[in-house]
Amino acid sequence: MSNIVERLRRWEKHEVVGGDCFDGANEIERLRVSADAAHQIADDLEREIERLRADRDSWADQADARVKDCVEYISENERLRSLLSLWLDMIRLFREGKSVPLDFIETQIQEALKDSKTQKICNWTPEGGDYWETDCGNAFCFIDGGPSHNSMVFCPYCGNKLVEVPEEDGEDS
Repeated sequence: MSNIVERLRRWEKHEVVGGDCFDGANEIERLRVSADAAHQIADDLEREIERLRADRDSWADQADARVKDCVEYISENERLRSLLSLWLDMIRLFREGKSVPLDFIETQIQEALKDSKTQKICNWTPEGGDYWETDCGNAFCFIDGGPSHNSMVFCPYCGNKLVEVPEEDGEDS
């Protein structure tokens, strides 16, 4: 760049460069083209930064949704854990010969059964070979066996209880 500036200064003074008259107009045009290219690169970089920011925001939204799902799942487990603890306390009281109101026990059991029916599940369907499709819109490939053979209980994508859907036979009976 300093060479160009020096050449421009000589041109302003009408000095001879390399035996010929310095062509300042061509040099200025070349610099303008270089500046335009630099502006284009800067604009492209700005667009790419905006795209990356949008991707980051989208990923952050997805992560927030997953965290909320996990918190909900954990809170459901905490509710079930506290209910089991309550039942264990009632069994202990019963064994000690103390009175336990049966209506209360029945109500607690009915609520637990109702809650267990609303537990979120993710059905996994075999799609030939070692590939499995999930209710949450993903796919999984096992090297050997299926989810139960590999001790999978929860879907690694959505965190819901994993349920294997039996493979349908292609033959009519």
